[in-house]
Formats: sequence, C-alpha cells, structure tokens
Amino acid sequence: MVCRIVGAGVSSDSKTWEDLVLLPELNAVFGEDASVNVQHLNAQRFEHDGLFAVTYYPLAMHIDRRLAADVNYFENEHADLTPHDLVILGGTFDHLHNGHKKLLSLAVGLCANRMIVGVTADRMLRRKVHAELLEPLEKRKCAVRAYIAFLNPTIMADIVTINDPFGPAIVVPEAAAMVVSTETLSGAAKINSIRVGRGLPKLHIFACRRTESSTLSSSCIRAKIAASRSH
Repeated sequence: MVCRIVGAGVSSDSKTWEDLVLLPELNAVFGEDASVNVQHLNAQRFEHDGLFAVTYYPLAMHIDRRLAADVNYFENEHADLTPHDLVILGGTFDHLHNGHKKLLSLAVGLCANRMIVGVTADRMLRRKVHAELLEPLEKRKCAVRAYIAFLNPTIMADIVTINDPFGPAIVVPEAAAMVVSTETLSGAAKINSIRVGRGLPKLHIFACRRTESSTLSSSCIRAKIAASRSH
C-alpha cells in the first residue's frame, strides 16, 4: 500500500505506519488502496488518548469522482434536487448518529413517494472494530424506520436487509435515485455499471460531502463504549 500522510510538521520518513496514524497533528491520509479500514484507523486514534478522527482519501475515489460527471452534490447550490419517486440508500446504521441522520434527511428530502433503505446484515459486520458492540440488525432497522417516519410519515419506507455489497440497488428496475456519502461514491459508480450490464437504467447519484474530519462515527461510538466498560 502506498500512502501519503498529511499534517502540520508531519513527515513519513523513518516512521512506521503504526506510528504515523497515531500522531496528534495528523489531519488526513491519501493512499492508493481504497480498502483501507478508516473506521479501524480512527478507532485506534480514539483509544490512543482520544485523538480526533482523520479522513482517508483513496485516490481511486477521486478518479471515479472526476469521471462521474453525473454526480449531484447536495452542497452544490446549483444541484437539481427535484424529488424522485423511488430513492435507494444503504448502510450499517449502527448506533444511529448525526452522520446517518444527515444522509437519511437528504434522502427523505429527495423522495417523492417511496424509499428503499438497505441495512447491512450482522454476518457481514463480523470484522468491524468492536463488532461485539454492534447493535442487532432488527434494532438498527427499527431506528432507521423510526427516523424516516419522524421526518416524513407519508413516505413509504422499505427497510431491507443487505446480504451483499450492493443490495437492492442492482436489481430494482424502477429505482430512480441513490443517495451516498463521498466515501462510498466509487461503490455507487460500480452499482450503475452493474445495472447497465443488466439492461437496467442508471440511477441518478446524489452525494453528500463529509465536511468535518471529526464527524462522529459508529466505530468511535463503539470504541467509547468499550473504553467505558474497561474502567
């Protein structure tokens, strides 16, 4: 793996990866490997003197972003946010936090009629940091359903279980739009590639940017719970 560490006064010379990711002054990491587990990285930082989270930027994601000219960013004041009949999104939604709520809120605002929200199955999360503290699947699904109902009780929300990396997004022909975060933008491009290969129309991709490196994450919540139980 090739990575570049970015931060005030940070140099990667003569330091190991383990040393670098625990530097208090670290701001961001750029690398060629899109599979880096940034949640695990930030959980390590949290457990090490409560260091703030950093953002990992896989270069492949930026290439995909440049190629995906049809991506609509919610933060773009000129973005066309006309509601769509059927909106799809997915995620783990563990310990539902503000990041999840932002994504769900944007999706609800974009939805004219029906939403399909995929929630990752327990068996796919066994390698997560502090996996033993993950909320059960049904609890996570109930939290998503309740929050959507709170935002707009008129929307028909199908909360389904995801048992593979793509979920219903590659099989539902009438789906019109997909809401993702910038971290999963490359996955959205792959979904559209699969849909085209199956003769299905592309989804309109709507992405929200992660604007703060210290954004709350489920991994950090679980790390905090684990730390509190160890005392």
